Amino acid sequence: MSASRRSRVKPPRAGQEKPPEKPFKINRTMLLMGGILLLGLVIRLLPALYCIVDGKVIFLGPDSYYHMRRTILTVIHYPAVNLFDSYVNYPHGFVITWPPLFDVISATAALVAGLGRPDAFTMEVASTLMPVLMGVAAIALVYFIARDAMNEKVALIASLIMAILPAGVFRSLFGVVDHHELEVLISLAMYLLFMRAITGARNTGLKYPRPALYAALAGLATASMVLSWDGAPIFIGIVVVYALVQYAYDAYKKESSGYLTAVGLISSAVALAVIAPLALQSAPLFYFNAARLSWFHIVFLLGVALFFLLMGSLSALIRKKDLPWPALPAVAVVVSAAAVLALRLALPAFLRGIAAGLAYLGGVDKVLGTISETEPLYMTMGQFSLTVPWVYFTLVGPVAILGLALYVTVLRGRKPNNIEVFFLVWTAMVLVL
Repeated sequence: MSASRRSRVKPPRAGQEKPPEKPFKINRTMLLMGGILLLGLVIRLLPALYCIVDGKVIFLGPDSYYHMRRTILTVIHYPAVNLFDSYVNYPHGFVITWPPLFDVISATAALVAGLGRPDAFTMEVASTLMPVLMGVAAIALVYFIARDAMNEKVALIASLIMAILPAGVFRSLFGVVDHHELEVLISLAMYLLFMRAITGARNTGLKYPRPALYAALAGLATASMVLSWDGAPIFIGIVVVYALVQYAYDAYKKESSGYLTAVGLISSAVALAVIAPLALQSAPLFYFNAARLSWFHIVFLLGVALFFLLMGSLSALIRKKDLPWPALPAVAVVVSAAAVLALRLALPAFLRGIAAGLAYLGGVDKVLGTISETEPLYMTMGQFSLTVPWVYFTLVGPVAILGLALYVTVLRGRKPNNIEVFFLVWTAMVLVL
């Protein structure tokens, strides 16, 4: 009998016990990642040493106090959250432009911690712990994104940087009750889920449930993004720009983009199914406002779905007719121009919301331009300065720029895969932002 046949393991007979499974073992990577998460948690909790005074929490920044006011009102009227405050812009009142998800999460945490009847201190601690925990969760998501895009060693380094870098810590400290860390967490989740759906759908199609599940979860993350920040279309727009580049790249390689179309349609349909009922409930019929949940977001998400449908059809047509690949982006530009013209005639309010967002991104909005948070990183009080990027990024900033240049050089020698294309588009757009 040959050695290969002697070493073959026979299946157990009826009535026999199965061989014992290998026990779960904690490996070196898990230990390192656990240490990084613990380090990130400890750093973010350090302000608790001086922020808790006489049984009260001293919050960091003025926005934290307003978030606490809204959280307390949500606890009292749970699950309803106030969208209008009569005490702001008195005596006229003011529509609250902050989406409600962060305050609902904080109120839910306070109710759980207080067993349904939290006192003031419980609400304060529960609310200020939310950005801390979100910051730690964001570290874990950075690990998975970097591991999918590159490798395990890079992922560990990236998560360590996220744990200790001032830019990663600043908005997730104990004492900060604000929605910014929720934006980071949900955007990372949205990108991770979308790219895993893309990768799975390209490799196996949608005959297996996992890619479709990832696409649906990406849609839930997209809807959560809309409920977290009024600038959500910016983060969603990164996915759209990536998709446009990927469609063109697939056409250049003469490959099908059906996987991309399927994932895009599933995720945008799920997001639309979540947002549409909420927008219809919270805003008047055909009311368009980019700064609050309204028909603007219904039309925007519908436009994203139509984008994937149109680009998928166009990509299939170009492959079938064997047309040159530049035809795809050229037709996309022409169709986009026609869509803008149609929106200008049919839905001018929606187009004004888009224009306001572009004015904000361009730094020409006269009101938002007076807020220090909206200044470019290299501007301080209207003057050019590198103080802020140095405080936020230290030496990691210039090293990252050099690393990006090296990464692009390495990619030039081969065809980048989907997640590498997304990584480059995402990085380029964040640098612009």
